[in-house]
Amino acid sequence: MSLIDTMFRRNGGDLQADVSERWRDIHGEDDLESGMAQIVSGQVSQPRDYAPPAVRGVERPVEVPTYVQHAEGVDTIGKITSGAVITQYEQLASTIEAMREPLKQWIAEYESALAALNEQIAEIDATAAHIRDLGAGTFKRLQQSSLAIAETRKACTDVRAKIEAAI
Repeated sequence: MSLIDTMFRRNGGDLQADVSERWRDIHGEDDLESGMAQIVSGQVSQPRDYAPPAVRGVERPVEVPTYVQHAEGVDTIGKITSGAVITQYEQLASTIEAMREPLKQWIAEYESALAALNEQIAEIDATAAHIRDLGAGTFKRLQQSSLAIAETRKACTDVRAKIEAAI
């Protein structure tokens, strides 16, 4: 008893009956052994003839991205294989390109944050300039006050000298 027979019997099935039923579904014949003999002897048509009429004998173009082209003379297998491979590469490239979107969003967020920071820096610069202007104004007033005080002292000293000279 083979392993396959054991598996089918364990699952409650009969291997010969299951294979025969599948053979009938595919080939429409009841005799599995004569059908197999025809295949082995080459009397049965190629599997391509079993394809549905809509597919049989029709060579569909294998679509590839616009940046590649099939070479002249490449057979269908080569076109399908290379088409499948380039499709995988294209999907990978598209996935990698999709990684740009979060980065673009971060850039936009950082640019708006940078703009806000630049506005704050400008406000800081304006405040510092205003403080310098206030300081310069205060400095000028103090200088003027100092000159006024010096002039007042001189006037007081002159008046005191006149009063003392008169006494």
